[in-house]
Amino acid sequence: MLVRSNWTTACRKTACRKTAWPTLTGLTLTGLTLTRLTMACMVLVTAIAAPLAAAQIAPSPQPATRHAPVMHDIAMGMADAPVEIIEYASVTCAACQNFQTDILPRLKARYILTGQAKFLLRDHPTPPAPVSFAGFALARCAGESEFYAVIGDLFARQTEILAAARSGGARGLIIQIGAAHGLSEPDIEACIKDKTLQAYIQKQLDDAPDMTAAPAVFINGRRVEPVTYDAIAAAIDQEIAAAAAAAALLAPETAPSEEPPALPAPPPAPAPAPTPATTPATTPRPG
Repeated sequence: MLVRSNWTTACRKTACRKTAWPTLTGLTLTGLTLTRLTMACMVLVTAIAAPLAAAQIAPSPQPATRHAPVMHDIAMGMADAPVEIIEYASVTCAACQNFQTDILPRLKARYILTGQAKFLLRDHPTPPAPVSFAGFALARCAGESEFYAVIGDLFARQTEILAAARSGGARGLIIQIGAAHGLSEPDIEACIKDKTLQAYIQKQLDDAPDMTAAPAVFINGRRVEPVTYDAIAAAIDQEIAAAAAAAALLAPETAPSEEPPALPAPPPAPAPAPTPATTPATTPRPG
């Protein structure tokens, strides 16, 4: 009914009104003439709407997504690293792109790869929100192993994506990036429409600390401002030093080992008494 109604409106606004009505201006329409005009429009509507309605009734089946979205923090680095770096960012945020391309690689080389820190990115969508939400959904559906690679590609093509979004063409670029990481078009469509995943990303946005701009960076729960490499590195170094000092205090104290005094040497054993020589007995010889 919706398709037919739309096409009926289109018919009245175009074919019937632009051709039939002007030619009949100033004439007296008989019931027969009006009936024929109406029937002509309805025949046109039926011919066009029938296949469209059939397509809506029996849509082609779409395969379910093969990649279950990851809905928890994804750490870059060692899980037991003493320092935790958390960034709240958006894939459509220019300042976040600067962090991704300039600051994060230096932090990764100095702290993350050396096991001193781990990095967590939390979703904080910014305008245009649909594009930002779609980007985070894509990264989470690609899986833990591909998450940061997809985020990197989204930031690398951010300017291109935002330009396409202004003309409604961002979808094609999102599909291209997803395909490069093993996601099919049906996978991506299902992922972006996943209500549970949308709710998870929205909750991350709602639970984020009060912030007026992105990105926001926290080192072991303490916010670092300004968001520069030097400020973040100084905060990390401070946390590493504090962790080392705490470890030293918790280490058990070991008293210096003292050797017991040496015992006096035992007196030498007395020498055995000499055995007296035995003279063999002689038998006198008879005279």
